[in-house]
Amino acid sequence: MDLTPLEQQIGDLDVAIDRLRSLYDQYFMGIERIEPAVPRKDVERKIYSLRKEQIRNTALRFRFQMILQRYSTFQSHWQRICREIENGTYKRQLYRAERKRFEAREPPAAAALPEPAALPEPTTLREPVALPAPGAPPSRDLAAELEELDREFAPATPRGIGPPTTRIVPGAEPPAGRTLAPAMVGQLPPPRRPPPAPLKAPTAAPAAPAPVPPAATAPGAAPAGAAPAPPARRDGGLPEYRVRQLYVEYVEAKRRQKESTAALTYEALAESLRASSIKLREKHGKPIDFEVGVKDGKAVLRPRVK
Repeated sequence: MDLTPLEQQIGDLDVAIDRLRSLYDQYFMGIERIEPAVPRKDVERKIYSLRKEQIRNTALRFRFQMILQRYSTFQSHWQRICREIENGTYKRQLYRAERKRFEAREPPAAAALPEPAALPEPTTLREPVALPAPGAPPSRDLAAELEELDREFAPATPRGIGPPTTRIVPGAEPPAGRTLAPAMVGQLPPPRRPPPAPLKAPTAAPAAPAPVPPAATAPGAAPAGAAPAPPARRDGGLPEYRVRQLYVEYVEAKRRQKESTAALTYEALAESLRASSIKLREKHGKPIDFEVGVKDGKAVLRPRVK
């Protein structure tokens, strides 16, 4: 069956790509010294000419697309390996260089073995020493040596095992249960006795303190045992706890109405309540209190007369 020119070109392109792949493998293995750039340009020229053709056969068009995808994969692989070769990180070249470096090393010279040392000549045995007969008395020299060894290796007497000694301190009485020898009694000095304490003269009993007359109190002064008067209330008649309570309620009311409380401080509110309470009290002559309310969608403080 005769092939059409288009089929012949696609077949030649497939064979050229396989040949180019084998050339690149030989280059990576070190068989080829230079990169196969001329065969690669030939393959790219064939691909360029086939892309100009309008392939109407679906099978041929599918085959050409598969060849292009395979060639694109080979190109990515070849570029990566060539980049590793240029950077000096390709595994095969590193292994080849390490092997050459190992072969270039000179074998280490064999270390000279030390000559065996000459064995000492056999010595003659000493003459046998005559031992004394069993039961015979030892000679004088042997008895003197044994006595000297006994004195040298005799166990020493530990401290505190000898007869108890009594330390005599001048002026101290013997311990209970012990008596001193008559010769030692005359030698001891008489015991020291503490001097008698001087007699104190009797002192007179302290006189009772004279009764102090009660001090006269002022007409308007409070008695000494009375409780102190409560401190005057601050803020124009409003106690401190009431001002704090109003501050908390006012802040909560503003937050419920979604008003800003950034500029509201306790000191400013207390000063305002103090001034208002003083003015209203002078006007009405009665104690003034405040309550939190809402007016036109805003939280306000309303005064009221107690």
